Amino acid sequence: MSWGRVAIPAQVDSVPRTEAATSQHRAATSQHRLATSQHRAATSQHRAATSQHRVATSQNRLATSQHRAATSQNRAATSQHRLATSQHRAATSQHRAATSQHRVATSQHRLATSQNRAATSQHRVATSQHRLGGRQARHVRLHVTQQLLQLVQHCQRGQGGTEREKQGRGGPVSAGGPSRTSSQLTHRLLTGYSRVTHGLLPGY
Repeated sequence: MSWGRVAIPAQVDSVPRTEAATSQHRAATSQHRLATSQHRAATSQHRAATSQHRVATSQNRLATSQHRAATSQNRAATSQHRLATSQHRAATSQHRAATSQHRVATSQHRLATSQNRAATSQHRVATSQHRLGGRQARHVRLHVTQQLLQLVQHCQRGQGGTEREKQGRGGPVSAGGPSRTSSQLTHRLLTGYSRVTHGLLPGY
């Protein structure tokens, strides 16, 4: 009994594509986590700068009120007016510094938000590719399983015919006969299927 070569479908080429999509998905996930961490850090800095800006604004308003009150009492309390003016200038400087820090933190927050959005987009694309590769791999495994089951059934039918012929002739079959060939071919088919499903065969 002669046997032909086992036909492996061309769709098995999608197995390394699944591994590549998984690697891209992991890389995009790492980038996404890094961008999220940077975004959280920038958000914390932005909140701290906002708090400082609010405190400085309150101090500036208070100093402004004191400056106006001191101005109205300038004729009677020139020294108090000078002190309030100094406090107003200091509060104004703090307000300007806090405003600058707030602007920087806002810029960093916007940059981190953009990076987070880009990483999220890459993560979504990699996830879609990963899901597509998984579906293709399942389709390939199902197709290979069906072909191997058909070949195994064909081998079993061949072994059954050999037994009937052996009984009809009334004599034993030699050790290297069709039954041993069928068993060897079945073993090789199952071994090949295991290697294909684990991506061990070259070219798959």
